[in-house]
Amino acid sequence: MFYGLIPVSFLFLRKAYKIGLKKDYSMVALKRGESPPDPKKFAPYQTVVNLIAGLVLAGLFVYIFVIAIMNVVELSRTELVIRGVNNVVDSLSGYLNIYDPEPPFPHHYRTWTSIAGVTIFLKFIFEFIISRQAHLKIKK
Repeated sequence: MFYGLIPVSFLFLRKAYKIGLKKDYSMVALKRGESPPDPKKFAPYQTVVNLIAGLVLAGLFVYIFVIAIMNVVELSRTELVIRGVNNVVDSLSGYLNIYDPEPPFPHHYRTWTSIAGVTIFLKFIFEFIISRQAHLKIKK
């Protein structure tokens, strides 16, 4: 899941860029592949949803690396030079390790996977709500 954060956040940010800045309304509030009658009305909402989701996932990716590097920096400089890159890999593997029953940092793994999962889930739920509202037909 960790390596999937960057491509998924890129897709969300690209969609926000296309809708918000490029004014491409072909992807706004689709329902069964069809655009709503007035996609421009719902474009800001879709842009905000995609922008927030993309930034949260990209920020989460950076956060994981910063925490892993901070754990490596806690070592003395001589240990860091002697061990080299293996410390970064070992420290990062503590966050990514799924199979170890007692990973070195179990709470971090649970935290970032929870944040990523909830963010992606809520993004799809909000897009679903926006698309249903955009295609709402009220009889007068």
